[in-house]
Amino acid sequence: MNFDLENTVRQRKSVRAYESRPLAQADKEQLEACISELLEDEAPFPAQMNIRLLEAAPGTDTEKLGTYGVIRGAKSFLCVTVKNTENAMEAVGEYAFPLELLRLAPSAANRQPWRVVHKDDAFHFYREENPKSKYPYDLQRLDVGIGACHFHLAAEDRALSGQFAMLSETGVTPPPNMKYLFSWLAR
Repeated sequence: MNFDLENTVRQRKSVRAYESRPLAQADKEQLEACISELLEDEAPFPAQMNIRLLEAAPGTDTEKLGTYGVIRGAKSFLCVTVKNTENAMEAVGEYAFPLELLRLAPSAANRQPWRVVHKDDAFHFYREENPKSKYPYDLQRLDVGIGACHFHLAAEDRALSGQFAMLSETGVTPPPNMKYLFSWLAR
């Protein structure tokens, strides 16, 4: 990685109001190059992912994006879509750093609907069961995916080898009201 991951995560803040100006062409080109690189990399879970840089319609100043709130002033948006398949949107000691960055990961309404159980050389990820969601999709899957990404990137940052896997048996009693999603297996 070419940046300080820990400071990037710690300094992250939620911004919903932007200067009402378009992105510079050089910034757009850099984002498009990053998008191409991301789509070429091997994802931890098989998923049909699409990433696009979108421009707001002329004359608009406010956009409602999913459930993360109203974004004011932005003229460009990074849009990620994933085909809705099983685990498509989901990722101590020497692992204190990855667990800390997982704790700092953003989630809708700061709910952090994940739990991680460490056993032997595996970290088992669970998410809250939420049968009464007011949305037609499960936003918690996205939140868990963001948290798992924080964990995985932090592990890579500290040269801790591992990979995600979906296990048929973890040997762990799930936390109450939690559903097993996947595990991160140390190598």
